[in-house]
This record gives sequence, structure tokens and C-alpha cells, in this order.
Amino acid sequence: MALALIGAASAAVYLIALARVFPLIRIYANPLLTIDTGVIDQGGVLSFAVGMAALFTLYGLACRIASRIGRSRRPLILFVAFAALFAAVAVSTYPIASTDAYGYLVFGRILERCHGNPLVIATTLLSQDPLIARAPWPDAPYLYGPLWAIVSGAVSFLAGDNILFAMVLFKVLRLLAYLGTTILIFHWMTKRGTYPPAAGTLFFAWNPLVIVEMMGNARDDGLVAILIVIVLAAYALVENRARSGLVLAAASTLVKLTPAVLFPVFLVFIVRRSFSLRVGVRECLAGTALAALLVGALYAPFWA
Repeated sequence: MALALIGAASAAVYLIALARVFPLIRIYANPLLTIDTGVIDQGGVLSFAVGMAALFTLYGLACRIASRIGRSRRPLILFVAFAALFAAVAVSTYPIASTDAYGYLVFGRILERCHGNPLVIATTLLSQDPLIARAPWPDAPYLYGPLWAIVSGAVSFLAGDNILFAMVLFKVLRLLAYLGTTILIFHWMTKRGTYPPAAGTLFFAWNPLVIVEMMGNARDDGLVAILIVIVLAAYALVENRARSGLVLAAASTLVKLTPAVLFPVFLVFIVRRSFSLRVGVRECLAGTALAALLVGALYAPFWA
């Protein structure tokens, strides 16, 4: 009952302090309206700051209560229901702290409309496209992997000239991955039995930073995509599926290179968990080879 009340209060804060003040449907056409650019008025900044403070306060209370629930699976429905509600409200909120999603759409158009390679071609290829004026980094190189270029191209194809629909698509992709990660974390923690699954799941699913940054600001193309793949990779490794884990870890680097720093950690983990050094090295070599094939297959069409 207490968690339900906290969830309802948190949903009200998301609605009042964020979605009502920064409605995506009304201000999506102004990508410069962000905290970073200083265009938002003091009232908007204050609403955002107070709202986030309230959300983190409620989140702290929820985590404390969840830690006392134990290992019951019953809270999952409540957690996922409120997580979906929070995320849905965040999807309807303008990305007030990031203009990244507009940049993803620009790179997607390079691939989908110009049939160019966004990994090497500057956005100046779209100099006649009205969208280029909304690009947050018009002269910057592409910093992401081929998998995200393909996703951005697909969004560009589906949305056409409808920028609002494109923004919603980018956000919904994150929402689906976020909910999938929430369920996976709960399942994993319930199966492993090392920590109360309710507390661990809520720690991720109700975190205001996760919700606002991923679904609200659509910050970092693949933060959710990277996260869900890394969680899957770690799950596969713990379940002694070393090769699958390494392939999934490689897949995350095809969104953005950042997760590559975890690859050596996974290799060490495999060796330490194996019956012998020989078996561990064999699994590492086989998994790395499969990962290299995946990376090569996706980078090949973009190689220039």
C-alpha cells in the first residue's frame, strides 16, 4: 500500500513538474529550448529542479520500503505498472536537457534519404534539409556504431517529415527496452537469490535519473539499448553461456563503443568461472571469434 501511494505521488510529480511544463507535442519544433542553451526561463528551470528533488525523495522512500519486502514475486506487477506509467509520462515530455534525438534523426536521414554513410559523411550533406537547423552538432562526426545508424535510418523512414513522430519513436524504443530490462533484472535476481529482488528491481525501474534521461531527454542513443544488452550478456555469462555473453557484449558496442571497456572484464570472468584454464581460454577464443564476426558483418556495409 505504501509503495502504491509513493508511486502515485511520483506519477503526479512527473505530470505536474515535467509533462505539464514541458509538453513535447507543443514545443517539439524548438530543439534549442534546453537547459544547456539557457533558453528556458527561470520558472521552467525551477519546476524541473523542484520536481527532480521531489522525485528523488520519493524514490529514496520507495527503495527503503522495497528492501523489507523480501523475495516475493508479487511486487513485480506493481513495479512494472508504475514504471510504465512514469516512462509514458516521460515520453510525452520535451527533452529539456538534451537535443541529441534531433541529431540522431539527421544522421538517420543521411542513411535513409541520401543513401550516404553517416559514419564518415558530415551532416552538411543535408544542407538543404530544414532539419539541419535543428541538429545539435551539425559539424561533428558520427560517434556511434552501425547498429544505431540502422535504427536511426529506420526511424527516419517511418517518420518521414513528421519530426514529432520521430521523437516519439526514439522515446518509445527506449521505453520498451527499459521495461524489458526491468523484468529481466527481477527475473535474474529472483533466480540468483543473492539480494531481495524487489529492492534491486525498484532501484533501477523507479530511478528518476534513468526515467528522465532515457525516456524524457532521449539522451544517448543507446543508453537503454546498451544497458539491456549488457544485462543480457552478464546474465548469459552467469548462466555459463560464455559465447552468447560475449556476442551480446559485442552487440552493445555496435550501438556505442563505450561498453567495449567491459569486454576484458567478461573474459576474465569466463576464465575464473571455468572448470580449467584450458576450457576458459577455449570459450573466450570461441566467443571472441563469434563477436568479431558480428562486428565485421555490421561494419562491412559502412566501411569506407
